[in-house]
Amino acid sequence: MGTPAVLKIADIVIEDGRRTADAGKVRELAGSISEIGLLNPVTVAKNLHLLAGLHRVRACESLGWKQIPCVVVELDGLHAQLAEIDENLVRNDLTTLDRSRHLEKRKGIYEQLHPETRHGGDRGNQHTGGKIQNPDLASAAFVDDTAAKTGLSRAVVSEEVKLSKGIPDKLATTITEGAKSNPRLADLADSKQDLLALARLKGNTKKQEAVVKAVATGKAKNVREAVRAERLTERHERNAKISTENQERLPKDRRYGVIYADPPWQYEHAISTSREIEEQYPTLDTDAIGKIHVDGLPVPKRAADDCVLFLWVPPSLVEHGLRVLRSWGFEYRTMIVWDKEKVGMGYWVRQQAELVLLGVKGSPPTPKPADRPSSVFRAPRGKHSAKPAQFYDVIEAMYPGAARLEMFKRGAGRQGWDVWGNEAQA
Repeated sequence: MGTPAVLKIADIVIEDGRRTADAGKVRELAGSISEIGLLNPVTVAKNLHLLAGLHRVRACESLGWKQIPCVVVELDGLHAQLAEIDENLVRNDLTTLDRSRHLEKRKGIYEQLHPETRHGGDRGNQHTGGKIQNPDLASAAFVDDTAAKTGLSRAVVSEEVKLSKGIPDKLATTITEGAKSNPRLADLADSKQDLLALARLKGNTKKQEAVVKAVATGKAKNVREAVRAERLTERHERNAKISTENQERLPKDRRYGVIYADPPWQYEHAISTSREIEEQYPTLDTDAIGKIHVDGLPVPKRAADDCVLFLWVPPSLVEHGLRVLRSWGFEYRTMIVWDKEKVGMGYWVRQQAELVLLGVKGSPPTPKPADRPSSVFRAPRGKHSAKPAQFYDVIEAMYPGAARLEMFKRGAGRQGWDVWGNEAQA
């Protein structure tokens, strides 16, 4: 409790950094005060430092008041700062971001006053081998004290006190200031889920700034979508350098009678869900695949004069597959269907099959009748994007003596094949 008093406004000390009030709120309060008076006095410490009520002070100043009703509390130093924060935490106009910043500041001050609770989590001090565990956790004592003095639930205090630690002050200020005129940033400032997603990027300020900008400009609906977009962009950039890790792996003059390719197709219709293909591995658009170089040489230069291409393509991207096939210098001949034996997802129909386009360059021989496979083969689906190992047997039976190259290989290569790709293992 404090002592009621009436003080000169000019005598109240308002610290630097807290002098700026929201002009709209000041006007609104001034109108209310002029009609019904000041219902709630401001709070000051015994040294006359303002603890709570900046907008009320500015509103009264705008009305020409020289004095203002106050409650003087017998606090100073850290205790006064703690009281000021508690006054702010009970406000109902705080955003989640504002509240988390106040909570973090309160935690720092509380731990200075009660060092025995520092870094304690919910079980007091936790030390292992002299090292502090979980330094960002709030102690049970801090959570209980804050909840009791502010009316916030223990769950809110425990969760939100960690938020602002992952969001730099400069960026938090950008969000808070931008929220005054940008509804997208206003939504961000009050969305716990989005703030948690932003905080998880802690240490990567550049990415955090890019994500906030994407939300502010409407390029992304929320932080989670912007984070996914940033991650996909990074994957695309990484995959654009797909040959860098494999330079000089293949002899410069080596050409192949069989080329087997499973490109990382980019789905134009992809949506932001966990099922999105691009969430699984980096992709390339159709033009980039058509222009790909294999250790410095375009695909047509890697193909022998007489060559057969086996090109994996999803059913929804057959047209794209044909474009790539022609870009690589091949003519379409037929296709083979992989029956995955299990129905999957799909936009128009639920997919159970994937296709292999067969193209030729020059005049390669057709396989002997006994070595011609069925146009449909069955094998269970494996992990995401993995193709059946038995298809190697099909190709080897069709063209047993050919020099064979597998493009976009992920993982270890097969004996008797040259492999190329940014995830290939020799």
